[in-house]
Amino acid sequence: MKQFLLFILFPIISFGQEAPNFIEMDLDSITHNLYENYLDQGKAVYLDLSATWCGPCRALHETGYFNEFYDVHGPNGYGDGYVFFIESDAGTSVSQLYWNGGYSYVEESNFPIIDDADESIYDTFGGDGYPTVCLVCPDKTLYLDDQDGLYWSDIVSAEYLEDMMYEKCGESMIPSNNLDASIIQISSLNTYCGEKYYPKAIIRNMGKDSITSLDFEIYVNGNLAGSYLWTGLLHTYEKTEVLIPYIEGSGTDMTVVVSVVSVNGQVDDLINNNSSSKIVALGYYPLASDEVNIALNIDQMGWQCEWEFFDPENNIIGSQYYYPTGDLDGPLPDVEYYTFSNLNSGCYTFSAYDALANGLNDYSLTEWGSGGDTTIYYPTDGFVFTDINGDTMASIQTYEYYNDYSILIGADSTGGFIAPVKEQDIYSEIVAYPNPTFNAIYIEAKSISKSKLELFNLIGQSTPFYSTSINNDKLQLDMSYHANGLYFLKMNDGTKIKTLKIIVEN
Repeated sequence: MKQFLLFILFPIISFGQEAPNFIEMDLDSITHNLYENYLDQGKAVYLDLSATWCGPCRALHETGYFNEFYDVHGPNGYGDGYVFFIESDAGTSVSQLYWNGGYSYVEESNFPIIDDADESIYDTFGGDGYPTVCLVCPDKTLYLDDQDGLYWSDIVSAEYLEDMMYEKCGESMIPSNNLDASIIQISSLNTYCGEKYYPKAIIRNMGKDSITSLDFEIYVNGNLAGSYLWTGLLHTYEKTEVLIPYIEGSGTDMTVVVSVVSVNGQVDDLINNNSSSKIVALGYYPLASDEVNIALNIDQMGWQCEWEFFDPENNIIGSQYYYPTGDLDGPLPDVEYYTFSNLNSGCYTFSAYDALANGLNDYSLTEWGSGGDTTIYYPTDGFVFTDINGDTMASIQTYEYYNDYSILIGADSTGGFIAPVKEQDIYSEIVAYPNPTFNAIYIEAKSISKSKLELFNLIGQSTPFYSTSINNDKLQLDMSYHANGLYFLKMNDGTKIKTLKIIVEN
């Protein structure tokens, strides 16, 4: 049974009305008064009205975006944004929050959970199916799913939650400090060719005072590499991306640190959010010709993706932003081809963005009511580079929001990845997907078909398996008849041994 002290009942509301109050006890027996403890203190609140049996609810929860948001904005961060998971189905036992089909909402949440056993929160906050995500501002304005630009299906990062909170609630929130610049992240590329590198940083004004200037220092591997003065105007909670003039690369992998050393010519009130770091990898695909061809294998959810192609001076010379490509039950869209010719020698970078970070190389589609095996996998190659002869140089997968790869035009040889190590390791660029898997897993590594493979279970027992070589560098492992659990694939090419973890989830 749910424990609670009091619930203040209001009629079902519609958007534009004042959000109702609630006084509820969470699963840890801590009482929360929405008005008194949060809104009246200038804090915004997200409510995730969900049910433990709801698949989309669990998928949203498993992303961890609310956890990440709460780490930054909750009581151990800025203290300006809070999250509550509200179990909103009266027919669900509270025990399901502790363990439901192998998943614990309690263990996987760093924010409070309330069991809404009588659905009173769900009803008075205008719940309209599961999940319903609500944002409540300190001025008690309520923003609901599918209204005024707030959609739970668009929650693709903790940064999205932060942006929506400041966009909708910023004018009614109360900053903790007067002068406070925060570096959210270094947003520049992940790779380079060893020479020029252009740092970019996303800055948000977290203070009450407007920001008109920022002094930056940039460090590479602990050494000061440059400085930059930015001038402009940032009001409270506004953010901007600052492009810093290039620094000279180290010729190796770099740890780049961007720091704000003064704000408006002064030291700001909070210095622990003034720096951010990023590891930038040295790596490129050498291409002797002055032409690069890019083949884009987009799935039916192409609206999740975009790409940009940068020249050596960090100018965009090609880009594409996708929109819905049609029926999810239909065939995959045709491959798109782009050619860039007459390129000057230098370092070019291809940057791919995947909004849901679920990978272009293996898109899964669930067909409702089609029987026990309702999930179909559509393997695609993602973004493929070819040289002037049409030979494949690389295939880019996007199991991260952003991936980028550098191409050195005018290099001495073609094909193959140049790893920033003294000795070439054929397993250094291994790719395995989908992982976890319930059916087949694809393994990509140089000359993988020539390696000796062994599969072991968690207790070290050798386990039989079936594999099919798709080509010299790619094979398919059939895991459909293996029980759920963790397995280890041992790969031996005669000189090196690599062990890969494989998770089976049916």
